[in-house]
Amino acid sequence: MAIANTNEEYAAFTNQSFQWNDRFETQIGVRYQSKRATTRLAGTSTVSCDIPFTTPGISCGVLPVNFPVDGGSAKAVDEGVTGTASASYQLTDDVRVYATYGHSFRSGGFTVAVSTYGPLTQYEPETSDSIELGFKSRLLDGRVQVNGDVYYQKYHDFLARSSEAVHTFNPSTGRTADDFLNYNADAAVSGAELQIDALLTDDWQAGLGISYTDAKFTDGQQPYTLRDATNAPVDPSTQGLLVFKRDATGRLSGEPNWGVTASSEYTLHFGAVDAFARGLYSFQSGRSDESLPGSVLDTTSYGVFNLFLGVRDPQKTWEVSAWAKNLFDHEQVVRYSAPASLGGIVSGYSELQVIPERQIGVTGKYNFSL
Repeated sequence: MAIANTNEEYAAFTNQSFQWNDRFETQIGVRYQSKRATTRLAGTSTVSCDIPFTTPGISCGVLPVNFPVDGGSAKAVDEGVTGTASASYQLTDDVRVYATYGHSFRSGGFTVAVSTYGPLTQYEPETSDSIELGFKSRLLDGRVQVNGDVYYQKYHDFLARSSEAVHTFNPSTGRTADDFLNYNADAAVSGAELQIDALLTDDWQAGLGISYTDAKFTDGQQPYTLRDATNAPVDPSTQGLLVFKRDATGRLSGEPNWGVTASSEYTLHFGAVDAFARGLYSFQSGRSDESLPGSVLDTTSYGVFNLFLGVRDPQKTWEVSAWAKNLFDHEQVVRYSAPASLGGIVSGYSELQVIPERQIGVTGKYNFSL
C-alpha cells in the first residue's frame, strides 16, 4: 500500500508599526494564506498471519483500502486571513501597559487511518480570536522587574485529537477499526501570568514565576469508545452508528492549571574566578478531567528541584558547573494511555510517561568572540 501526500501553500503578509509619540505605539499585521492538500492511497493492506493465539475479529489476508472519495484520493482547499493588532503605552518611565488582539487560522485535512471509514478521518479548519492585556515594569532603579498579563482565546472548530484509539465501524466493508482520530469542537482558554525578577544584592538574584491556565471544551462533539462491563469496546454498528459521539466537555489538553517556578543564584568572588550556586524549583498542579472518570489526563501535583554548582571567570567567557536535576529523585507519572486492546481483548496495561529520574552531570561552556 502507498500513501502520497501533496501540499501547496501560498501566503502574503504585511506588518506595520506606528510610533505616535514618545509614549504611545501601535502595530498591525495581516496575513493571507491558502493551502491545497491532496492525499492518495493505492494498493491494499496486508495483515500478517503470524498470530500466536486466536483473537476474535482478527483475520489474515488482504484488507481493502477505503477513503472519503472514489479513486482512492481526497482533496482539501483551505484559505484564511490571520492577523494581530497591538497597542502599548508608557505610563511612567518605569511602567508600560499593552493590549494585543489576534486572529488565527489552521488548515483542515485528513487523518491517515486506512482502516477507518473515510468521512470519519476528515477535519475542518480551525479559527480563533484572542486578547491579551499586560504590563512590564522596572522598579527600584531597575533592580526589580515585574511583568504580568491576563489572556483569553476563543476557538471555533478547535482541532483536537482523541486521547485513545476510537472504535469505529466502516459500512463499506462491514469491518470495525481502532484508530486515533482528529476532530473539531469549540473551546476556550483563559489564564494569567506573573513574573518577578529581583537583584537582592550585587551578588544575589532571585526570580519567581506563577501561571494559571484554564483550557476547556465549550461546545461540539467528540468521538469515543463505548465499553461494556468487561471494558471491551461495544461495536457501533449494533446501534446503526459509525462511531459513538458525546458532548465535548472537560480539559482541552494535558496542561496543568497551575505552574510555579522559583530560582535563586548566589555568587562568591575569588580574584580571577567566581563561584556560584544556583537552585531551580518547578511545580505543576495536578490535572483532573471531569469529562471522563479515570481519564488519561488525570495526574497529581508534583515539584522538582535542580541544583547547579560551578565556577566561571568574571567576564563569563567560560564556565564549568556540576549539576543534579531532580535532585531528590522524585517519581511522577505525567501522562498515561488507556489500557491497550487487541481484537476486543483489553490487556489491562497502560503505557506511562514519567519524569526523568535523578540525573547528575558536569557541563563546560566557552564563549568565542570574533
